[in-house]
Amino acid sequence: MTDHATSPHASGAVSLTPDDGLPAPFRGLAALRADATATLAFEAPHLRYAWAELRHPDGVTQPAGALWVTPMSTGWLADAPLPPAGAGLLVAADGLPPVGPLAEPPRALSPGIDLRLLAGSGFGRESAVLADFHCALAVVRLARMMRFEFRPEHATRMVLVAAGTVSCGGQTLGAGQHLRQDDARTFYIEALEASVLVLLAGTA
Repeated sequence: MTDHATSPHASGAVSLTPDDGLPAPFRGLAALRADATATLAFEAPHLRYAWAELRHPDGVTQPAGALWVTPMSTGWLADAPLPPAGAGLLVAADGLPPVGPLAEPPRALSPGIDLRLLAGSGFGRESAVLADFHCALAVVRLARMMRFEFRPEHATRMVLVAAGTVSCGGQTLGAGQHLRQDDARTFYIEALEASVLVLLAGTA
């Protein structure tokens, strides 16, 4: 029998919340990574987006690409080695739907760019999650040398690098780093290598 506590594919929640805070209504951000010793858990229900298929020791499975509202997340496993970005994303926010699976997130595809809108509205898409809030939450994958335009649809915007390296706002950002923008300028994100980004937007 596999020991879930020591499995190389066990995942723990690692905080990604920037020091300067997230735009409202978002309150916390974490990644599920190959770190069985991590103990972070949001006390309130939160969104969990699976980058890789996740499996709980009790047999419940969340497919890759699925979005759920879930209570505290502990003990999740991945049946394959985790990708550099981790197994998934956890987001605490105000006004979430009841606990359970949600509809597939709206998707925007173009050559070298794959965006999933997890909540709110923006990027030419609308989600049923947090529809009453002026906000946006998206995960975007950029191929190397691709350029992404982050338009000022919301008062406060933030880009956080989950994996890879990008050039953004005159800065080079690597995994775990972020940039916050509080003015009405469009800014551009250029992938220096294949990258996975979390884009958040809302109010200050």
